[in-house]
Amino acid sequence: MKVKEILNLLETKMSPSVIASTDVTGQPHARFIHIGLANEKGIFFMTSPTTRFYNQLQANPNIAITGMYQEEYLIQVIRIEGKIRENSRIR
Repeated sequence: MKVKEILNLLETKMSPSVIASTDVTGQPHARFIHIGLANEKGIFFMTSPTTRFYNQLQANPNIAITGMYQEEYLIQVIRIEGKIRENSRIR
């Protein structure tokens, strides 16, 4: 499967997905997020600057995203690790 197909599947069939981050003490936290867009420029989601999640991302930009899609007996899972970048054009 090509990267473009994986990102399309993540955006269209696997949203919401689970995103994992850590707090300042290294404790893991996972939550569901809605993926707004996934393409060659990145995977985009939103959160409010007033949330604990936002503070965790600012303290440690390393995340993992897991999405799952099931169609009859076929289950597809995508797991992506990386670093976040704040999109300043939205803020």
